[in-house]
Amino acid sequence: MFGLASLLAVLLTCPNAIAKDVTLSWDPSPTPTVTGYRAYVSLSSDMQNEIMVLDAGDVLSLMIQELADEETHYFCVKAYDGVNPDSVCSNVVKSEAIDVPPQTLPELDLNIEVDVY
Repeated sequence: MFGLASLLAVLLTCPNAIAKDVTLSWDPSPTPTVTGYRAYVSLSSDMQNEIMVLDAGDVLSLMIQELADEETHYFCVKAYDGVNPDSVCSNVVKSEAIDVPPQTLPELDLNIEVDVY
């Protein structure tokens, strides 16, 4: 039905960030009736039990923000035309979990004196 070419994922991270941002981009479908695309996010490579579905409209890229660093996320894109159901998934790409070191609070040495009247 729809032929989606390769899907590219670019991982954007900031040092000491608590979430990661991923930008997906893809080639247009060669099917002339395609009116838009949906990006699917899953925690499994078989794309079962999506945790998020985002409608990208007719654009060919989408930024997904604030995904949990400690989880590996998988993505695919499906085309739609408003009449037929969504196409099959494009190739699946993944964003690996980021090892985030635990943050510790600084130790405070507090010596509080209270005057009693």
